Amino acid sequence: QRGRRCGWRTGLCHLACVEDGRRKWRRRAGQRDEEEVQVSDQDVEDIQQRDYGSSAGPSSKEEEEDLAESLASSLANVVANPSTYLVAGLVVAGLASQFKPNTAQVVLLSALPVVGLTAISKTEVGESIANKVEEEKKDLLPLANRDESERVRIRDTEPRLKGYFGSGRALLLKPGADHLTGTLPGDSGFDPLGLSREDRGGPGDSEWRNGAYAGSRLGKFFEAELLHARWAMLGAVGCLIPEALARYFGFDSIAEPVWWRVGYSVLHDGVDINYAGLQGFRIAGDKGVFAIGLCQLVLMGGPEYARRVGIESLEPVGIFLPGCINYPGGQLFDPLGLSEEPAEFLEQQVKEIKNGRLAMLSMLGYAAQALVTGKGPLENLDDFIADPAHENIVANLLF
Repeated sequence: QRGRRCGWRTGLCHLACVEDGRRKWRRRAGQRDEEEVQVSDQDVEDIQQRDYGSSAGPSSKEEEEDLAESLASSLANVVANPSTYLVAGLVVAGLASQFKPNTAQVVLLSALPVVGLTAISKTEVGESIANKVEEEKKDLLPLANRDESERVRIRDTEPRLKGYFGSGRALLLKPGADHLTGTLPGDSGFDPLGLSREDRGGPGDSEWRNGAYAGSRLGKFFEAELLHARWAMLGAVGCLIPEALARYFGFDSIAEPVWWRVGYSVLHDGVDINYAGLQGFRIAGDKGVFAIGLCQLVLMGGPEYARRVGIESLEPVGIFLPGCINYPGGQLFDPLGLSEEPAEFLEQQVKEIKNGRLAMLSMLGYAAQALVTGKGPLENLDDFIADPAHENIVANLLF
């Protein structure tokens, strides 16, 4: 049993037992644990025989179970990783260009991540993994709570964060809304209509992993704003890249580079969407809007369901997320480890929401420019640089 606790995630239990045996031998030899001591294989086997009841460590059946659990957990981590969807999209595009799948096959490919995670959770191995995560949570959850307490302390005491949080933060309009206390990142006290005001307490009303102000109107607004901010940052860049590739780098293979014309071209001109020569993206043109909508529903249905379930949604497949629903953390959502340094993490939260707000305004600007000028944002920019006196918002609206 001690061997099995050494690391079911990695499947290296036997090696851990061997190392444990070496440490015991060193201590008996009167040496420090860190010193290099020559230990024979027979010495290790003798210690294992006494401590584990077998010179080979855990039984072959236990090793097989551990290996199966390790493989299932690794597969779940791969399937749940956001970067998997990017790689998978390119792979599906390439396969589609070769094999010309029909609509049903495309939808089935889109459903693989959700179906895969569900299948893992329903197997006997999946149930064993989920049980072990529950056991591990007894140790991991207190650590997550401790980290959150440290972030709260740093937020209230760190000098460099005084301008972002608490009573000393910068306010958009003074004196600021009295129901906004500076707890949330990006809180500038601005709520002149009182949309987030209600007669209830603050973030202490619920477990912090459910999100700040969970269950309250303010909490829902913050979650929605953060979600739209992240989509807007992706969208603002995504609108520019195709136009930039076609306009400045000569990518003639992009059928329609201007973001707002894409849907129209597919619906009315029969244009096949073909990015960077990957014919697989012609799925959109060949199969129509119905197939696109169906794939979108399947692809986004799983993540949206997981978001609604909460921070524990991936635990049935062996993935413990140490953060809250708005900032899940862990290797899946924090591969750079930004949350390990509390002050840096809090500052990144502020930068994210500020850049997200700018991105939402940018998307609004893209749409307004398209409506008025009928051009893409980069073409508008080039026109303004060439003739700023006549190509500007005032000239376009008034003349």
